[in-house]
Amino acid sequence: MKFLSVFRPAVLSAIIILLSAASCSDRSGQVSSALAATDSLMMTQPQAALDTLSGIDSTRVRRMDRSERSFYTLLTTEAEYKCWLPVANDTAISESVRYYRRRGPEDRLARALTMQGAVLYERGDAEGAMDAYKEAEPIFEKGGDLEQLGLINIRIGELYQRSFINDSAAIARYRKALECFEEAGLPERTMHAHTALANILIIDSAEQAIPHLEEAVRMAELYGDRTCSLSALLLMMYIHESKHDDSAVLNTADTIFSKLGRSPKTQAEESIYRNVLINLAKCYLRSGLTDSAEHIAGTIHATSPSDSLSLYNLYAGIAGESGDWKRVSGYQTSILRLTADILQANASSRLAEVERKYDNALLREELYRLDARNARMIMVSLLTAIAAIIITYSLYRLIRRLHSGKNKLSTQLASLRSENDLIKQERRQEEESRKELEQMLQGQAAANSELMRYYSRIHSTMLEIVSAYTVYKDNPNSHLFSSRVLEIARNFTDKFDSLASATELLNTAYPSFLDTLFEDFPNLKPEERHIVILTCCGCPNHVVCSLLKISDSNLSTKKTRIAKKMGATESLAKFLKIKLISHRATIRKKLEFFSQNATDK
Repeated sequence: MKFLSVFRPAVLSAIIILLSAASCSDRSGQVSSALAATDSLMMTQPQAALDTLSGIDSTRVRRMDRSERSFYTLLTTEAEYKCWLPVANDTAISESVRYYRRRGPEDRLARALTMQGAVLYERGDAEGAMDAYKEAEPIFEKGGDLEQLGLINIRIGELYQRSFINDSAAIARYRKALECFEEAGLPERTMHAHTALANILIIDSAEQAIPHLEEAVRMAELYGDRTCSLSALLLMMYIHESKHDDSAVLNTADTIFSKLGRSPKTQAEESIYRNVLINLAKCYLRSGLTDSAEHIAGTIHATSPSDSLSLYNLYAGIAGESGDWKRVSGYQTSILRLTADILQANASSRLAEVERKYDNALLREELYRLDARNARMIMVSLLTAIAAIIITYSLYRLIRRLHSGKNKLSTQLASLRSENDLIKQERRQEEESRKELEQMLQGQAAANSELMRYYSRIHSTMLEIVSAYTVYKDNPNSHLFSSRVLEIARNFTDKFDSLASATELLNTAYPSFLDTLFEDFPNLKPEERHIVILTCCGCPNHVVCSLLKISDSNLSTKKTRIAKKMGATESLAKFLKIKLISHRATIRKKLEFFSQNATDK
């Protein structure tokens, strides 16, 4: 804390800057809350997640720190991808990958790599997408997230199938994904994995594909997934058509129409229904049902060149069955022209893919240069930080030594002050003891004078009794002797002040005892104090009764009341005896203390 006090201005400035940045970036935690809410919605409601991200003000986005910005970029790319929006231009995901690769956590790094692979794939960089997916795969496997592990295998399988033309590797990936989904107990993922696996197995072995399609249809019906059921049944139609099993094709179409209806419910189902109708029309055409084939063909609306090509082939077949060769020739011309357009489009697409790969190579090279420059800047910053740490540490050590010397001096000064205070306290105690002793001696001198007078009166009384005994010793039973002794005792009692005499006796034997006792119990009445003094002097009850002119029962009652006032749990005489013993011990200690000090000096 003392070290921080030296740098207090700099520390306070840094704190103010950090607090200002925090208040500007997220004054009330709204951005953090929005990002957390988006993350919770991502898997189940991607559109709601995208809407939540859209609600964050652009100024807040610009003020985000690197951690929040990386998370925001990751969530935005995920939401757009899951909502079927193009993500080819979302190159900022690479910054998120670099941030999570350096800072973690690993689960977000794996998610960022997955989205980077999706972006690169849409940009035509299949190799870059494969590298990103394969880097994410062991992270998902290490974390035990079977759902994400299955999805990443699906993506890798699709790349093998579509870009690298490696069906065996694609099949292995689809099978691994299926195992992950089954082990995790994810029925929706499992049924789609069955469909994807069957789609590629159809090319080499339709028989291996059929069990997967049947399982997909069963699960789709069980869980009410129309899209999966339509996709699986369409693949079944392709298998039956390849075998020219028109009856099976018709039965499959009838199953679709009877269970799922004759019209699509979503935009994704429109393409499936279109292909079902095309296959059904071909089946009718092969069966010689030209009118049925033409009727179905009339209900099909082509939305892509491939759909138009299928329709032209269908119409050409219908025209051929009707013997209208002119229409056949026209359709074939359209087919040739459309085929040329498709080939041209494919060529252009491949050329664009090559250009994208070239652009990606340039972009990757630029990123490498940026990384190298960032590495140099980081190294310079690191060396500067190390130098600052060394300087700060040296200053810290110097300040600590200075403070250590200061603390030693302070400790020595405090010790001297403590010793001085102790000497002063001892002197005060010695002076107080001396004064107390003087007061005790003065009080004892006065008490001694009174004690001499008391003994003198007793001595005179005893001499009078002895004289009476001498006069009447020959006749001790004479009433004259008794009368004389009684007269002597009455004269002594009348002249004897029991309270003053007893007080003087106690002050002589126990200096300051009565003062201390009556200070502790100030609520005692004068008569009660008289009884206490006589009791301390050891006077028997009948003597106390005679002096105070009260009965024995009255004295007992008064003693009980006095003991209660003084908080005694035993008899008054025993309580006062304990007090006298304690007071005598206290006086002895004071005398010993004073004597010891005098001896030391």
